[in-house]
Amino acid sequence: MTETATETVLEVFIPGPGENPEDPQDMERSIFLGAAQEALDSGVEIEVYSTDSYPSAFEECAPVAEQIEMNGREVLPLMLVNGEVKVSFTYPTAEQIKRFSRAHMVSQPKANAAAAACGPTGSSMVPNLSPLAEP
Repeated sequence: MTETATETVLEVFIPGPGENPEDPQDMERSIFLGAAQEALDSGVEIEVYSTDSYPSAFEECAPVAEQIEMNGREVLPLMLVNGEVKVSFTYPTAEQIKRFSRAHMVSQPKANAAAAACGPTGSSMVPNLSPLAEP
């Protein structure tokens, strides 16, 4: 099968350095940022917003603002895939980033060798089932 990409937008909203009481040394944050950079370097469209570098994004993005209103800032980190919340309360893993970046890839079936020899539809010879005309 071959895959055709349709644009998948990954957006991750994270707390600023030192803001996560569950991770005071920012170890999980550092691991995530490394994975996000690797994904970006490999061609994945991923945008990361931090409360210290782009605080208005947390208010301007409706799904994020709604989650913060309902759950408080503890909902962060939060990942959106094409505007839908897919991960919350934890940093997405490298595997999740990879999987979600491929979520909108459409698999196209490969034609087998016999079908390819017959043309793009699998068979160029369609039997004529119409009655024979008499002379």
